[in-house]
Amino acid sequence: MNEGQCAYSLPEQHTQIHTSNNLTKMSN
Repeated sequence: MNEGQCAYSLPEQHTQIHTSNNLTKMSN
């Protein structure tokens, strides 16, 4: 997780993006 790249104004968007990344990694 690179928090420096997480420049989102809403914490919800931050969580959704990291959740999507985790699901993608588990799918692979």
